[in-house]
Amino acid sequence: MLNIIFNRGTKDIENENYVFSPDTYFKYNYEDEWFEDELVKEMVLDVDSSVVESAHAINSPVLGIIAQGNRDKIRILVDEARNL
Repeated sequence: MLNIIFNRGTKDIENENYVFSPDTYFKYNYEDEWFEDELVKEMVLDVDSSVVESAHAINSPVLGIIAQGNRDKIRILVDEARNL
């Protein structure tokens, strides 16, 4: 079962499943291989109409080549949580 904990106060900070900042957690824990996953590529394309070029480059039709966005990071973290 996947539990996503939103900040309800300081009592959650001690929970090992608590992530205060998905962006910071992603920055220090992601692996480049995550962006090779076809599901990740499909999620980014479906939601953002962008193409994953590499772990460090997403091709957006609006912004051009960009780094991963926060929405991408959260979706990828949820997807990777399935593998824990």
